[in-house]
Amino acid sequence: MEKITPQEFQRLIRSCQVLEKDGHGEKVLRRHDGIIIKIFRRKRFLSSALLFPYAQRFSRNALKLWAFDIPTIRVVKCGHCPNPARDLVWYQPVEGQTLRDYAREQSLEPLMEQLGHLWRHSMTMACCSALYTGGISLFNRMEHSG
Repeated sequence: MEKITPQEFQRLIRSCQVLEKDGHGEKVLRRHDGIIIKIFRRKRFLSSALLFPYAQRFSRNALKLWAFDIPTIRVVKCGHCPNPARDLVWYQPVEGQTLRDYAREQSLEPLMEQLGHLWRHSMTMACCSALYTGGISLFNRMEHSG
């Protein structure tokens, strides 16, 4: 992860368009060249983010999606600023319309129904897989004990 000084962090915020912000500060920025910068903060003092920062998880998850041929963001780099304590990810956004923009123009109900169907299907497959795997394990134990 690239080290970002507090001065560089402040310059970055001033030079970008703020896309999302909350009571703790900026969360998502857009550079003049279209690169998006996602800013993560650790919410609790003791957190798994100490060992595996949110920025690295975000980047790893994007790579996993690409491995399944699912179009997603392309991570450019990750960085860390010690003060304020923030992790950052620079990425190229996915082509097309954002869900937020889509929702402004159309109802999300049909999309939510499709997502619900996919989720139910994936949960059914996960349960069947767990039962199948459990059955094999039990069968192997019975075979070896007799």
